[in-house]
Amino acid sequence: MTSARLISVFDWQTFFEAVSLVEAVLRTHPGYCRMDFTSRDRYRHGLEELARFAPLSELAVARLVMAKVA
Repeated sequence: MTSARLISVFDWQTFFEAVSLVEAVLRTHPGYCRMDFTSRDRYRHGLEELARFAPLSELAVARLVMAKVA
């Protein structure tokens, strides 16, 4: 019961963004950094969708996208 309580109060959004390699790549763009969590999450899901239909990993797609906008 204690474990379930601890899991429910854990800040998963902050944790995810701190450990995600894709997030680290996307955060190199100042506009992305200014977005709220919901907007950043939509971008990550869009990138996930692109990677699903590409012969590349999500991380590779993120790097490619950031190279194009830089």
